[in-house]
Amino acid sequence: MIRIRALTTVGLLLVASHGVHAQSAGSVGHQSSATVGSLDERWSAWLGCWRPSGRSSGADTLQLCIVPTADGAGVRRITFAGDREVLAETIVADGAPQRSSEKDCAGTRQSRWAQSGTRLFLSSTLSCPNQPEVGTSGLSALISADQWLDVQVIKSRSRTEQTRVQRFWRSGDAPPSPVAAEMKALVPLRTMLPRVTLQDVIEASDAVAPSAVEAWLSEGAIRVPVTRRELLQLSNAHVHGEVIDLMVALYYPKKFEVRRASSGGGGSGLGMLSDFYPGEWGLLS
Repeated sequence: MIRIRALTTVGLLLVASHGVHAQSAGSVGHQSSATVGSLDERWSAWLGCWRPSGRSSGADTLQLCIVPTADGAGVRRITFAGDREVLAETIVADGAPQRSSEKDCAGTRQSRWAQSGTRLFLSSTLSCPNQPEVGTSGLSALISADQWLDVQVIKSRSRTEQTRVQRFWRSGDAPPSPVAAEMKALVPLRTMLPRVTLQDVIEASDAVAPSAVEAWLSEGAIRVPVTRRELLQLSNAHVHGEVIDLMVALYYPKKFEVRRASSGGGGSGLGMLSDFYPGEWGLLS
């Protein structure tokens, strides 16, 4: 019996700030942004304002707006409650470590593009006085032209690993007044996304924690063909066994069922596929 560890989707995140590079409300200021033409074109599909899914009655006015930085080096992701700025962070996806700090805590963060340009890999570390270091590993991934996922895996020696997932939909509401002029000038790129391939999964497995890859595949309902040949490729690439199990389950939905765990945790029992021999699963170890 194959077991797939189910993932828990946590509640609303004001902003998916991987690390403490996020700045406090009101600290960013709304300086004039770069023109879209000077920005890395891979950001084009992300620009605009987005609504987090699963909003509670107290969070109906939340929007996360993505706008170019003034120098065109990256973007600002700003969370608003109505017209009030709640949180903001700057992302420069160049793969270089960037210092981050807040109050007495300090750390680093890195952001870089996946090969396809529809995913962004993020990681961070944070150290605070008299507390164990906290690390995050995750990705932001476009699921469609109007939808994206933000996945964070939080690791600390003092607590068990936590996987957090937030889904965002393109907002149809009027943008917050502080960025309304910028939103009016932006024309987000809305094209059909390329299909996720085996190499995309291998790349993500090399870049982020296995739990983050599982969350991306599961929450995005991503089906990648998996046969004996692909199993061998995944094994040779050292993709985590639970990621491979999940890929098999998603590609053969009539044979397997993937369910999120209840609050008590646990996994889903999966039957063996008729066209795979049990001995072949040794490739996954």
